[in-house]
Amino acid sequence: MDGIPPERYIHTGLAGGPEASQFRLHVKEERMAGSITVERLVQELEKLKTQMDAGELKHSEYDQRLSRVIAELRERGIDADRAAITAALDGLLQKGTIVPSVKQHLEKRLGLTS
Repeated sequence: MDGIPPERYIHTGLAGGPEASQFRLHVKEERMAGSITVERLVQELEKLKTQMDAGELKHSEYDQRLSRVIAELRERGIDADRAAITAALDGLLQKGTIVPSVKQHLEKRLGLTS
């Protein structure tokens, strides 16, 4: 898979749908790259939290944006192993960036748990 060892590449695939093409990363270089870094995932989730705290997003908008992030991750894959992704999600949970239900949802949708 593009020179990335299988243990460093999680790609669950996405069969299409309306959310598949909606979310696009804002950094041009990453848009050109194949997979998304765990650091970029952390940045996106922190940005969502900041916008929610500032009152810029309603709960439904947060849910839509989170779905787009997940769809993009599933479409392009994450350039990290399971341990790194889990550690990043644990860190976000401890900082209060995400709540336990969001962490569980991300883990399930990314194929980290069953």
